[in-house]
Amino acid sequence: MRFTISECNPTIDLGFLLDGSGSVGAINFQKMLQFTQSLIKEFTISVNMVRGGVVVYGKTAEVSFDFNKYYDQQQMVAAVEKITYPKGPDTRTGL
Repeated sequence: MRFTISECNPTIDLGFLLDGSGSVGAINFQKMLQFTQSLIKEFTISVNMVRGGVVVYGKTAEVSFDFNKYYDQQQMVAAVEKITYPKGPDTRTGL
């Protein structure tokens, strides 16, 4: 038997770590954002179900938004859409 995410009713913190280094390129960064948005759309975003956060890294690591920022799926998807590609020259994953 196969279950969908919505049937399982998970309670999780869903964190996305996006590579914004120069080696990724703007087109691939946009693909990452689209993938992130598509995953968010599969979850029930709320204070009691699924919370999400995004960190973009390259030369530095920046929190785009944390787990306590959005409790609505549409707002979270819109927030991801506003993330810009930093195209940093370095990849410092450890930050």
